[in-house]
Formats: sequence, structure tokens, C-alpha cells
Amino acid sequence: MPTMSRMAPATIQVGQQVPLINGVTYDSFGNSHNSIQYTGIGVILRVTPFITEDGLVEMIVSPQISQLDPGAGIPISANANGTGTINAPIIDIRQADTVAVTPDGQTVALAESLSDELSANVRLGLVSATAAAELARLQRCNQDAVLRVITRRGLTTRQTSRLVEALLAAPQGDWPTLLEQAMQTSARQERKGGAPRRTPGEQLVALH
Repeated sequence: MPTMSRMAPATIQVGQQVPLINGVTYDSFGNSHNSIQYTGIGVILRVTPFITEDGLVEMIVSPQISQLDPGAGIPISANANGTGTINAPIIDIRQADTVAVTPDGQTVALAESLSDELSANVRLGLVSATAAAELARLQRCNQDAVLRVITRRGLTTRQTSRLVEALLAAPQGDWPTLLEQAMQTSARQERKGGAPRRTPGEQLVALH
């Protein structure tokens, strides 16, 4: 059975640390006192790598590009006597989750972005990065329906690849029927004693 080793996530940031108000207190004279925390903006790249049994490097790559909005911001604090107002800046953010699969030492090419549900399943180890790369061939709006078939029926990576190929070759109106057939086929295999292969994350959950 294939195994997968998860390594420590890494974060790279090129940008700034911006102070944001996260609390306000008032003294007996009505003056406000703000507490702040710093938030990173700019180009932020988070990478969680996995090493597979066959030596491939599979990564969840989460790029984020953020910047301060040039507008006036949002009023969030004022003195009790109304003599002053403090505005909080608005941060514009663009971000996505993608999967990259590459042999060791090769240049990485990013796949399409993943849906939030699919990304969460990969992080938890419930779906392998290889299976996620197959699902990334679908549009984000279609990934979750296929993901539910994969996780509920325990499809292997090869079965996932075949299912995605069948969906891409068929009119989108036929997809519900194809997914239902995949669900029923896997259920019949289970009744015959052919238990589906579990991902490493599912194996770990089963031990507790």
C-alpha cells in the first residue's frame, strides 16, 4: 500500500507588518486607548510538502497577495466625547490553494486552484495530494461533488483519475448520473468484500 510522509509546512513573506487595532478601552476622561496586533501583507506563500513512496514531491501551495486599500478605511474607534475617530485600514486579499506534483529536483508547475473543502481534506490527510491534483483538473464549483464520492466510497488514486477522465469526456448534464454510478459501483464492491483502499489520514483516524 502506498505511503506518504508529511513534512513541516513553510511560509515565505515579502512585504510588511501592518498594525491593526484589535481592542479599545476608555479612561475616566473619555479618552480611548487602543491595543494593536500586527498583520502581514504583501506576497505570502505557504507550502506543505509531502514525499510519496515513489519519490515524488507533492505540495499544497497557498499563495496570497495582499495590499492596503487606498481608501479612507473603516471607522472603528472614537473618543467617548466624540472629539476623535480612528479608522482601520482595509486589506485587499487574493488567495488560492493549489496542488503541485513534481519529481525531486524538477521545476514546479501549479495545478488549478482547489475548493475550500478539497483543500481542507488534503490538509487533514483524508485525500492524497495526488488525488487532489486529479480533482484540480475540474472547475472549483464541480470539485466538491466528486470529492464526496471519493471520500465516502474510498476510491483509490487510479479510480479517481478514471472518474475525472470520464467526467471530462462527458457532457456536464450527465455528471450526476456518472457520480451516482460510481457511488453504486463502489458500494457493490464493498458488499463483495473488496474494502476500498484508505488514505494515510484515514488509516490514522481508524487507529484512534
